Amino acid sequence: MANNPDEGRSFWMYVAAHSLCFALWILPAVVGVRLAHEFGLQEAAFGVFVAMPILVGSLVRLPLGAAANRYDSRTMMAIVMIAGALAELALSFAQSYWQALVAAAGIGVAGESFAVGVNFVSGQFVDARARRALDWLGSGVAGAALAFIIVDAVHDWRFVFQLAAVILLSGATLFLALAGRASAGKGVPTRHLLLQQFARLQKIQVRRFSLYYFFVFGGFVALVVWLPHYVTEAYGATFKTAALIGSAVALAGGFGRVYGGRLVEDYGARRVLYWTFFAAVAVTFILSYPPASYTISTTGGEVVVRAGVGIVLFGGLVTLLSLFLSFGQSRGLCAHSGVLSQGCRGGWRGCGHDGRARRVSAYRHVCSSR
Repeated sequence: MANNPDEGRSFWMYVAAHSLCFALWILPAVVGVRLAHEFGLQEAAFGVFVAMPILVGSLVRLPLGAAANRYDSRTMMAIVMIAGALAELALSFAQSYWQALVAAAGIGVAGESFAVGVNFVSGQFVDARARRALDWLGSGVAGAALAFIIVDAVHDWRFVFQLAAVILLSGATLFLALAGRASAGKGVPTRHLLLQQFARLQKIQVRRFSLYYFFVFGGFVALVVWLPHYVTEAYGATFKTAALIGSAVALAGGFGRVYGGRLVEDYGARRVLYWTFFAAVAVTFILSYPPASYTISTTGGEVVVRAGVGIVLFGGLVTLLSLFLSFGQSRGLCAHSGVLSQGCRGGWRGCGHDGRARRVSAYRHVCSSR
């Protein structure tokens, strides 16, 4: 993918940094079940806590993308990781719900490592290599599996966040040591760069792909952060089972980002999007079907047939849903439509994921009513 070893090493360091940041970005949702028990949170309060890092991440994506354009992406990635580490550490010392909520908002900054990584890729790769690089960078969502592994192994939620802070700080140090310095920023004031981002909304392609991304990436993130609480509450399963399903969903998402790019090149962006939306409708319809019993009268008497989504089927369906949603997130969808420079450089296409916070609240309602 890279033309020289230094470029390749730097690229994979960005992929690793994004994977680490994404894992620790969703950590409050994964460990939130234990935190909610200690603070005695109700459904609404817990939903707000889970959604806070997602919402803040959506709001800071444009400023971070503009800052990465003005300065160099290497420095901005380190800042994002260090800021996330400090927020994780602050959350471990929270003594009230409101303190935890403020710290969770700070963690939202770590979730936008992708916006910084996109700026690096856009400056180092072109054409087909840029599309493949963006898909591999996006595969960092598989890092969410790390969050499930950590929480399953460590039972003290405060120590979980302290460990996360150490991991992020260590990752930032390693990143600065191994990632080469990218090309210098443009030196354009951030305000002007933000105005350029808003000006791109005049292009119908950017607005359309922002809407697509609203569904596919917003749905994926909401799925990941909603799983731990839903599986333990709706099915009465252990957290280990929830962690297993969550890890499968995360890994499927990472694989789908890379393989989805190949599908786009082979079959076209429009067809892949059709597959994504049709599969999502089919799977979510099955998942939404409530447990039911049917009585069938036969010559030999009545036969009772029970239908429902067991935990094994549930795990398979949400993993399949994650896979198809990740197909729709492929950067090839954007590049093949000629809007790579307009919509993908840390800009509006990624900003469409603010729908994740609303989906979290919707899933909280489903979980509490099942």
